[in-house]
Amino acid sequence: MSFSAQYPVTIDTLNTTSITQVRILNFNDSFKNAIYATVNGYNITVPSQETNKRITFGGGYIYFTTGVNYNQYSIINMAYEVIDSVNNTLINDYGYDSVADGTKMSVWNKQ
Repeated sequence: MSFSAQYPVTIDTLNTTSITQVRILNFNDSFKNAIYATVNGYNITVPSQETNKRITFGGGYIYFTTGVNYNQYSIINMAYEVIDSVNNTLINDYGYDSVADGTKMSVWNKQ
């Protein structure tokens, strides 16, 4: 398991008419290739996918700290796991299985 860390993540929309699919770059500060997710309202889902000999999956939600729905005030709470696909061992758990292991969600703030 990794300790808390700060690193940049880029989230791009894949379509211009509505934000329903996004590409996440530098996911977990370890994925060289993009991770793809779907967005439905304030919910974001990362379906299970493998890249760089690692599997990740999870999801989260977007919320606003000021009560105002503006992008610059939004925060994403993400619960996800990263698994080594070669050894089938857990690398990181950020709140995905919090009941069993007491882990907490990852908090993504806009900079």
